[in-house]
Amino acid sequence: TRSFTVKNIPVPPDHVRPTITINNAPASGSVVASLNDPITGTASDADSGLRDVRLFLYRQSDGMCWNGSTWVSTFTQMTDAVTPATWSIGPMPSPGANPSTDLTDGIYAMVAAAYDNACNNKGETRSFVVDSSAPSDISFTKIGDVSNPVDNSVVSLLTPVHGTATD
Repeated sequence: TRSFTVKNIPVPPDHVRPTITINNAPASGSVVASLNDPITGTASDADSGLRDVRLFLYRQSDGMCWNGSTWVSTFTQMTDAVTPATWSIGPMPSPGANPSTDLTDGIYAMVAAAYDNACNNKGETRSFVVDSSAPSDISFTKIGDVSNPVDNSVVSLLTPVHGTATD
């Protein structure tokens, strides 16, 4: 017969959060007409190893989340979690007017979260504005000798012009 002894070898706990970076999403505070598709980034964990990466896209006007094909009322990740250190998640919604399937004008938050095998996590958030529509009204006011020049007309003297635009 053989005998053996089992020893408990202590494993140091992993309290270090993974790292995550979003590479091609809008910068926080920016105004964009559309989103890159797919969204890409990197994640790593040197201690217990990277478990997965999850991406959330939240529309603040109505509290809806993009699930990869439609907007839903529950806080939902876009797709199944991905595990590679260089990740790519899509499809992203396209600009349009249908609030069920399109990227409508408004304020959005995108969160990418990395999880390691010791249950530590870290997220990166980007908040941005989608504005895909052109200004609705542009008008010029008279300054000097120029008053509402006609399209394709020749003006002999350039003077300052002031105007307004509404969106």
